[in-house]
Amino acid sequence: MKDVIVWGVETIFRLIYTFFSLFPLQNKVYFSNFSGKRYGDNPKYISEALHEKFPDAKIVWQQHYRYPFVTPDYVNIAKWPTFSFLYHMATSKVWVDSHLKRSWVKKRRGQYFIETWHGGLGFKKIEGDIESTSNIEEVQNAYYTAKLADVFVSNSDWLSAIYRRAFRYQGSILKCGYPKNDIFFKNTDEIRNSVRNYYRISSQNRIILYAPTFREGLSSKSYIQDFEKVKLAFEKRFDKSCIFFIRLHPLMIKVANQIYEYSDSIINVTGYGDTQELLIASDYLLTDYSSIIFDFMLMKKPGFLYVKDLSEYEQERGLYWKLSECPFPYAMNEGELIQNIMKFNKNEYEDRISEFENKTGLYEKGTATETVINLIASKIEK
Repeated sequence: MKDVIVWGVETIFRLIYTFFSLFPLQNKVYFSNFSGKRYGDNPKYISEALHEKFPDAKIVWQQHYRYPFVTPDYVNIAKWPTFSFLYHMATSKVWVDSHLKRSWVKKRRGQYFIETWHGGLGFKKIEGDIESTSNIEEVQNAYYTAKLADVFVSNSDWLSAIYRRAFRYQGSILKCGYPKNDIFFKNTDEIRNSVRNYYRISSQNRIILYAPTFREGLSSKSYIQDFEKVKLAFEKRFDKSCIFFIRLHPLMIKVANQIYEYSDSIINVTGYGDTQELLIASDYLLTDYSSIIFDFMLMKKPGFLYVKDLSEYEQERGLYWKLSECPFPYAMNEGELIQNIMKFNKNEYEDRISEFENKTGLYEKGTATETVINLIASKIEK
């Protein structure tokens, strides 16, 4: 029954979208992040820089009706699943997306599609690289997205190879870095203070950000449980009082309050709009298989992996890297995690990061956003 409903809805979308495709293209840029669920990631940074440099550019953001978010005043909102999102997508000259397009979406002659993706360097195998075990529909959407895209934005030789293989992408790749990571190359004091003030964090406290990835069935059995013991280890090793920020996957926003009990020292930040700002505000990062740690390492701040379900996850999902190949200390139980925290060596850690950056052909110079908005401007002018 669910498949029939989805098919019916997409048929309606296709018909209405085809009608709006008869309208002339306009000098608009249509942004979407996680199918309209968040104002963030690479599209956010491109959108804001585009407005700053070209204030007259018309900017439209797709917004899922169940996930409202706040945008600057100059942004036009196209709510899914209203006629508005179909109209704006069909009549915008440029699309910028961090996720996948569905098969009913047709790109018109004269439209230009920039796919930024959202992972960068990562652990988890994706799309065609797990075709035999993945959601068939998602893999097909990935292949379809690759056919639609005019350019994929990359931050490394490694990621470019993933685009070619996992998406079967044969088009242009712009290896300029990830726009969302440009922020790490600027003065971040104001952002750090803003986040800390937002959550009323004392200047005496350091922040441990815990950001585990999504689990099927919304299970938290493989997540950290004893935060007090882990927090004490950080406090002993770095001689600073600490608090925890808990950042669950975007798909878990609605259930974040059911996973943990929160307090003054364990704070739920799942609903905070910008992950990169949280990374800047945080002093340490704990995750499992999330690509967030590869962004965090650009600041050379201590990052740790807690992978209680490593064997199971490797078998079910698959990983691109042996964890021993990566710069980050990893642990399969909380005892090992505490040991890794206590014996953390800053110099060795930074040397391993440099080696990893060289091995992956990482390219992050703080100039990606400028490169992308200049590309957009050239397409709008045409």
